[in-house]
Amino acid sequence: MELAFAGWSGVFILLMYGAVMLGVGVFTYLKNRNVHESMDEYYLGGRGLGVMVLFFTFFATQYSGNTVIGYPATAYRLGYEYLVSVPYFIMIIVVYLLFAPRMYVMGKKYKLLTPVDWLNKRFNSKSVSILAAFLMLYALGNYLLEQFVAIGQGVSGLTGGTIPYQVGVVFFIVIMLIYGWLGGMRSVAYTDTMQGIALLFGVFMLLIGSIIYFGGIPTASDYMEAYSPEKLGFQRGRG
Repeated sequence: MELAFAGWSGVFILLMYGAVMLGVGVFTYLKNRNVHESMDEYYLGGRGLGVMVLFFTFFATQYSGNTVIGYPATAYRLGYEYLVSVPYFIMIIVVYLLFAPRMYVMGKKYKLLTPVDWLNKRFNSKSVSILAAFLMLYALGNYLLEQFVAIGQGVSGLTGGTIPYQVGVVFFIVIMLIYGWLGGMRSVAYTDTMQGIALLFGVFMLLIGSIIYFGGIPTASDYMEAYSPEKLGFQRGRG
């Protein structure tokens, strides 16, 4: 009985979450319907989303399902060896900074909408533009499938299996398509901001909870030393 109640409480939370995201899409559409047909507005949020909105949008996009489903599971399997991921993630931002400022300046100067527009202007070649588009779509497709897995696992876990994996994925795909179609980039950015704040809050709560209830890193190290000592160090390559 308690498990059933926990499952349906999870269903209620997810329905409310979906309703809020739809509400953001509808609100954005109604507020900007006079400029709805503007390419800048629809695809770039009018080029004026603000620093905090962009920060949480990038935060939610960069980490999102990985933070909840992917990285913790990998860290659990590998142990301290997975600390190597920290400089990897830092390097992502460093690489961004190598080209993003220049692209930002050029994007504003020439009113570019997509990275392919920049490549087309730089190389003036349809072949290069088409190849770049396919490569970026391939990368996005891989990332998109990863998010679907995270959605399905999250919904199934939060509802205690009351909502099957596949149903949760389809439900949120429909929600995302609707608010993305209605409000374009602006509604996506606003919903991402909401998700980014929730994600950041959740990460800090998990960190604090792990320290208070499980003893934090020292206790985890003692546990690994007793039961999985191989997770305390890096694995050496086999000759």
